[in-house]
Amino acid sequence: MQIESGLYSIDYFNTERGLGMGGYGPSIVLAGVAVKALLEVKMDTIHIRNAMLERIDKSLKGGRRDMGQAIFHEDTLMLKSLSVGGNCACLGIDGNALSDMREGQSVRYHPHNIDSAEQSAAALSAWLLWFNGAIAFTSIEQPYAV
Repeated sequence: MQIESGLYSIDYFNTERGLGMGGYGPSIVLAGVAVKALLEVKMDTIHIRNAMLERIDKSLKGGRRDMGQAIFHEDTLMLKSLSVGGNCACLGIDGNALSDMREGQSVRYHPHNIDSAEQSAAALSAWLLWFNGAIAFTSIEQPYAV
């Protein structure tokens, strides 16, 4: 499945069961215009981070909030990585692409050890919660923050 909004595209999101370890994705490309706008917003991320972790907790059976984590670039709204717990199940920008991010270029969030439909759905749901909340603080015109 591929979804495009103009500011991001989602590739390879799958909730089919039985794909095996590492078979779930998602892979998300965030457009340079969004990266640049999010890097310009300096603010405390505690509230959006807590909302993301709560979403992960509610998405995973038995709750694993203690294993979830959201890491932002310095004091901005730009998300660098998101962990949904488990065996380092995360979605993040490759370390080699951090210079692209700092320059306001498009970046790709790569999945790592997302081994179940449940983890895939939790990661995508938390990422979309972050994006829709964070983009509203930028100068990007609506209707993108829907």
